[in-house]
This record gives sequence, C-alpha cells and structure tokens, in this order.
Amino acid sequence: MNDLVGPVATTNTQTDPADVKSRLAGALDDAQNVLGGTWDPKDAQLADGCGDVNDDTHFSYMSARYRNEPTDDYLGSTASLKKFWEDQDIVVSEVGYYETHRVLDAVMPWGDHIYFKTSEGRVWLTAETVCYPGNWVEIRKEEGKALLATQTPSPTP
Repeated sequence: MNDLVGPVATTNTQTDPADVKSRLAGALDDAQNVLGGTWDPKDAQLADGCGDVNDDTHFSYMSARYRNEPTDDYLGSTASLKKFWEDQDIVVSEVGYYETHRVLDAVMPWGDHIYFKTSEGRVWLTAETVCYPGNWVEIRKEEGKALLATQTPSPTP
C-alpha cells in the first residue's frame, strides 16, 4: 500500500535540491519585497522526508520569514500581496477570522505553497514544497556536510 503524506511533484518539475530551495527562497523574497519591512529569514537548510512513509524516495523543504516590525494595516498588506500573486496567475485563497487575523494560501505554479499570516501585530510567511523525487536521507547528509564545512568552530577557552 502506498501511504502518501502530501502532494508529489509532477515529472516536469525541477527536482535538484539546490534548485528547489532556491526557487522557494525566491518566492518568499518576492512576497516579502511586496510587503516591505525587514524580515528574519528561517530558510530550509536540510531536506525532510515525505511521500510514502515506508521509504526514503522523496524530499521536501519548509521555510519561514518573520517580519520584525509590527503592522496595523492587516487588510492593506493582505490585499497587496494577494493582488501581486493573482497578477502572476497564482491561485490564492483567503481566510480572515477578523480584521487582525488574515491568512493567504498561494499555490505556486509548480505546486509549492506560500502562506501569509497576520495576527495581533505580527506578520509572517511560511512555505512548504511538494514532495520531490529523491532520497531525502542522502540529500540531507550531503547538505549537512556542506553546512558543517561553512561553519566556523567556536574558540576553545
């Protein structure tokens, strides 16, 4: 039995892990540029597993961006970003429980999701990719090695 845990990318989708991360970061960059302000990026560093829960054949990434300044223009921010995405023929759905709590779900043409959320002065973006074919354990090991190679060790006292 194939127990899929999320949508799987179509075969015409770019599946190189570096390209997948770069495309996701670029979509988040575009959204935060529309919204303005300074942001704290929490972009994916390592692949996660997804797809069939019994094997290692698919990978995905999750990222987030947090705006450092509070906002009081919830409706304006939401409308600006929604228009930006819709002008690019991106499918967007909107939920709003009250004026200060807004959520947009934008489905990128390649299937990844970008979420825009506001709540009581806070604004953030989160993103998740679909499941791409590739051994997530091996991808994560390689990404981990590369990440460790770029870190400077702490001095010993």
